[in-house]
Amino acid sequence: MLRAIDHAEKVAFGKKSKFAKSIVGVPGGMEQHPAMKLLCDWWETVRPDGEPFKPGMAMPLVRVRDDGEYWWGDREVPNSPINGFNPSGRNAARIGDLILVLFQAKQENATFDNDGMTVFLPSGEQFSTIGIDKEQYLNGESDEAWACLNALAGFSVRFPSAWAFLNKTGGEYLMAERAKVALPVALQHSRMEWPHL
Repeated sequence: MLRAIDHAEKVAFGKKSKFAKSIVGVPGGMEQHPAMKLLCDWWETVRPDGEPFKPGMAMPLVRVRDDGEYWWGDREVPNSPINGFNPSGRNAARIGDLILVLFQAKQENATFDNDGMTVFLPSGEQFSTIGIDKEQYLNGESDEAWACLNALAGFSVRFPSAWAFLNKTGGEYLMAERAKVALPVALQHSRMEWPHL
C-alpha cells in the first residue's frame, strides 16, 4: 500500500501529465497507472479463487472514528456503514482494523444501458452505475480509475492517522501476509479514541 500511494503521489495523472497523454483515447487507461497496477497485480495473486473478473481498480477506505463507518478515499462518496459492507467478504483486503482496500473489476467488464455504465467487482457482483454512456468510456473521456488514483494520491493528507499506521508497520509492509480478505465485522464500542479529521 505504501508503494502504491508513493506511485500515485509521484507519477502525475492529471490531464496534462505525461502519463495521461500516453493513454489518451484508451478506455480504462488509468488502470495502467503504476499505483493501480501494483495493487491489482498483488490482489490477483491472493484473491479468492473462482472470481470471474480481473481487478482493475483499488479504492482505499478508512475507519476514521469508532462510529461504525468507513470513509471513502474519494471525498465525493458518502461514508458507508461497516455492518453490511461487502457482505460476501470478497473483493477487499483489510490492513489492520483501520484500512480497507476495495477492488473493482476492470472497466472492460462494465455493461451499458439507459442508466449508464455498470461497474462490477472481481467477484461478479454489481458495484455501481455511473451516469455516462458507452462512447464516453470508449474514447477515454470518463475513467473510474481516476477517482481511485486521486484517493491514493491524497491518502497521507486526508487520513494522517492511517498514514502513520502504515508507516509505523514498516516500509517493507508485506500486504500478502498482513492483509486479509475482509469479512463483515460487527464492531463493539471501545474506549479507543479515533482522531477527528
